[in-house]
Amino acid sequence: MLPIVLLSAFGIVNLFLGFLRSNRALLPFVLVVLALVFGINLLDWNHTGSISGLFDSPYVAQMLTVDNYSVAFSGIVLLTALVLLPFSRSYVVAGEPNLAEYYSLLLFSLVGAIMMVSYNHLIMLFVGIEILSISMYCLAGSDKRNVRSNEAALKYF
Repeated sequence: MLPIVLLSAFGIVNLFLGFLRSNRALLPFVLVVLALVFGINLLDWNHTGSISGLFDSPYVAQMLTVDNYSVAFSGIVLLTALVLLPFSRSYVVAGEPNLAEYYSLLLFSLVGAIMMVSYNHLIMLFVGIEILSISMYCLAGSDKRNVRSNEAALKYF
């Protein structure tokens, strides 16, 4: 649960970092956030059961589960993003005005992916798929000047 909250919060913070004049701090910030969330995710190893410490309501507490399976696959998702994110630097031009949105959408898509591997209720699986797919849809159509990006967004829709 804590990786989901941290990724969501840092995704919003990353949007505010986009107001800075220099976009050089965005990639190191996102890499540090991913490394931090990966380390916090590993702290949940051998913690089994549903999430009950943060929420007392059984309706919320029974939606996500934390077990070794969900921690392992959340770690795989986070580690894959941590390894592949520096390679996207060549794809995203440093002077592009939408750089903060790009990294924030990647963080939000990670939230959806972690929800998908940590679900305990079918509704949370659906919510995770929707968060992931909406983020990917926005990323597919994020380059408005590229005709292929517009076509991909239209086909995705």
